[in-house]
Amino acid sequence: MWFIQKFIVRKHERGLLFKDGDFVRFLEPGTYKFYDLIRRYSVQRFDLLNEAFEHPLADYLVEAERAEVDRQFHVVETRADEVALVYLNEHAAAMLGPAERKLYWRGVVKVRIERFDLNEGYTTDERLARHLMDGHDTEIVAAAGADVYVRTVRKHERGLLLRRGDFVRFLEPGSYTFYDLQSGFAVECFELSAAAFEHRLADYLVEAEHTEVDRLFHIVETQVDEVLLVYLDDRPAAVLGPAERKLYWKGVVDVRVERFDLDQGIKLDDRLARHLITGHDASSVALADEAVYSRVVPDRHVGLLYVDGELTETLTAGLHAYWNVANSIAVTLVDLRVNALEVQGQEILTMDKVALRINVTAAYQFDDAAKAIRAFKDPLDQLYKEIQFGLRAAVGTRKLDELLEDKTAIDHDIAEHLGKRFADVGLSVTSVGVKDIILPGDMKDLLGKVVEAEKAAQANVIRRREETNATRSLLNTAKVMESNSVALRLKELETLEKITENVGDLSVVGGLDTLLNGLVNLRS
Repeated sequence: MWFIQKFIVRKHERGLLFKDGDFVRFLEPGTYKFYDLIRRYSVQRFDLLNEAFEHPLADYLVEAERAEVDRQFHVVETRADEVALVYLNEHAAAMLGPAERKLYWRGVVKVRIERFDLNEGYTTDERLARHLMDGHDTEIVAAAGADVYVRTVRKHERGLLLRRGDFVRFLEPGSYTFYDLQSGFAVECFELSAAAFEHRLADYLVEAEHTEVDRLFHIVETQVDEVLLVYLDDRPAAVLGPAERKLYWKGVVDVRVERFDLDQGIKLDDRLARHLITGHDASSVALADEAVYSRVVPDRHVGLLYVDGELTETLTAGLHAYWNVANSIAVTLVDLRVNALEVQGQEILTMDKVALRINVTAAYQFDDAAKAIRAFKDPLDQLYKEIQFGLRAAVGTRKLDELLEDKTAIDHDIAEHLGKRFADVGLSVTSVGVKDIILPGDMKDLLGKVVEAEKAAQANVIRRREETNATRSLLNTAKVMESNSVALRLKELETLEKITENVGDLSVVGGLDTLLNGLVNLRS
């Protein structure tokens, strides 16, 4: 009939009866009929194959219907200071954190509970750890969920257990699980092959956990006035500056240290310098690049050593190396050979206001580089400027014609100026000279015309002188012929010879005596 409600609870089910939304009772397997004109009754069925009872009214039922709940369920509860691992038929099914509750239907599976007191630590037992780490029992792994932090420290590693960033303890090789429960566990593993222990908590651990640190590490420390070179298996590995500390794992490599007192000097001896800098060990070379300042001073050069910006020493040719961990080191190379300094394109007005462009070359040599550096911040820059000053003084006090007539006067004036300025400062100017004097375009054209006119006048004088000399020579010849008939005859013969060189046939009239009166045929 329509006013009768019928509900069936199967054998593998249990039911919850509600009237007007309120819980009435549990229903065992069977058929249930209720007179219900307005549909006030309802039933929620639960499959016992789902062992856990998940319902919004679970906590209410435990409190209000405890006797019935205990009859129907295994009630699993934890205190505020414990966790529990629930096994169903000896398989891990769930992990309960502090102050949690869970219900499991009775008569379906065997329920076993394993409790762990958090007051005794957050580390799980080894058996559970192996299960979780091996991962063969997926039910345990799923049951642990996010509540268990799992980590393995391998044989070639050591671990650091942290909780919310705070150090807890060191971990030897092995498998570890921790009840996390929002406790913020983390394990940092360190390869022993990297012998140095680099960690932000290193100094804290040395102070707060000295016994444990001393058991696990070689502690290497320096004083405020020393540098320390660390050897790992007799190979240079690290350099520690003043007041530094470094930790190395024990049992991995042999650690040996070599100490250097900075009060005795910051220079490395030649043996160590060549071993670190020019050795074939790549680690040594890398170490030298980081901790050692080195410079090779070539032959016929010197090096000026600066320590913390102060000039302290002049270095001879060779390799020089210094600890670069406590001071600022720099070496400036100075060439002791004669070098040239070019001063190009100096535009200067002469005394008569003609703009010239002049190039000057000066040869210089350092006699005492340190003395020169102390006298001038930049000796070469100062030399350049003094050449400019000397050049302007030499050109500005002379007219253009004077400069063109005697270029060496400029050289002399500049040399004299430099000699006064650089006397006894460790820098010698061996020579100075003007390479080029470049005139403006219009002035160059004008001087070209002047020179052309001068050369034309000179050519004209020479031509007139030669004409005069020729005339005087003819006059002297005529006087000789006038008084000497033989010479006249010879001159006549010479003239005939010259004529016959250009004429094939010549007729002579009357012989030589009657040259002008008769004709004879002459064959050349």
